[in-house]
Amino acid sequence: MSNEKMRILRMLENGKITAGEAEKLLKAISTDKEGMGFVDRIAEVFSVGVDNIGEISEEFEADKAVINLKACTLRIKESSDSKFRVYGEGKMTHKREAGEVELTLFGSLDMEAPLISSLAINLKVSDLTGIIGVPLKLESAMSDVELSVLRPVDIEAEIKMGNLALSFREPINQHFEVVNSMGAISQNLGLEESNGRVVGLVGKDKGHVKINAKLSSIELTKIKEE
Repeated sequence: MSNEKMRILRMLENGKITAGEAEKLLKAISTDKEGMGFVDRIAEVFSVGVDNIGEISEEFEADKAVINLKACTLRIKESSDSKFRVYGEGKMTHKREAGEVELTLFGSLDMEAPLISSLAINLKVSDLTGIIGVPLKLESAMSDVELSVLRPVDIEAEIKMGNLALSFREPINQHFEVVNSMGAISQNLGLEESNGRVVGLVGKDKGHVKINAKLSSIELTKIKEE
């Protein structure tokens, strides 16, 4: 059975989708549509008419952003100034309070995040890629995350039935505490490994990476400084 079908069946088993939605998703991934990936197919199934999808181009300032992703592909990078920017094709709703913004994103989007901010990202059946250099709190279910970490920052992640790949630019200077129940951990950071657990310090203790995962694949690698 393909990984895509397994992800759909796990979503159904865990009550994330209904039986009818599961049937539509299974049908969607069996249809040959050139250039359409897993997330795009899910987006097609869950979308409610073309009027809900359109071009997005928004910018705002905030000390903290809470990002909710559902059937979304998000590419993230650093902003050149103090503003957040979101752009691409999809749907966005937002709530703003003093110093904080909460976004719910759907579709295929890009985001720029300023260095003065912190991020909390919640993913459900989504893909997150890109570059980060700010504190990050991550919750991911049945999603794929691949991020390059530019500098020592605090990262806290809860991962369920998904993939998380973090690459760290040298010098790393991070303390690591990683647990993956019934999953795999691969790393080339020289950390101690024992029974699904990786702990240790690389360089100086300037940031803390804490990952708690289950039925997932965790990859930690280092990138040489350019």
